[in-house]
Amino acid sequence: MKELLGPCRRTRWARNLLSPVSSDVKHWAENWAGCYISTGAAIIAGLELGFICVPTGECSRNILIGVHFDDVSARMAERGWYIARDHVTATRIKPPQPEPEIDPAFWAKWAKENGIAVADNGDGGQLESNFPVEGHVGDGDPFAVKAAPHPFWAQWAKENRIDSDADEIEER
Repeated sequence: MKELLGPCRRTRWARNLLSPVSSDVKHWAENWAGCYISTGAAIIAGLELGFICVPTGECSRNILIGVHFDDVSARMAERGWYIARDHVTATRIKPPQPEPEIDPAFWAKWAKENGIAVADNGDGGQLESNFPVEGHVGDGDPFAVKAAPHPFWAQWAKENRIDSDADEIEER
């Protein structure tokens, strides 16, 4: 805890909504150090390092620590952790990870090797298929095909003269 807060600048005051709360600092230090740290350790470290510390309220277990927020944020960023500016509600944020890239050629080859019918997804033939797919519904998904009805429901629809492609049910 002292290693995280030690190099940080002190503020002349500790105010609600501006200064970090000891429970927030505890969570930041846990992520920064990679181990469990108690809220009490955050309080003691703040006091021993000479930060202004003010109780958050009567009978509260937390204190406001007069540490410069940008310094703590910079120390966290050194290890890949980013703190939301509204640190009262969001204490820890990891940077978003990039979406994995999809290789259409790989999936076309995989589908062919596994006997899965693949249709052209309408993007200019990037995903090639050597076999046409009946009932392909498109939407950019080469595996999207119109599902065949369950035999029970197909028989029931036939017996009740219901056409699954019709917009309205016929009157008897």
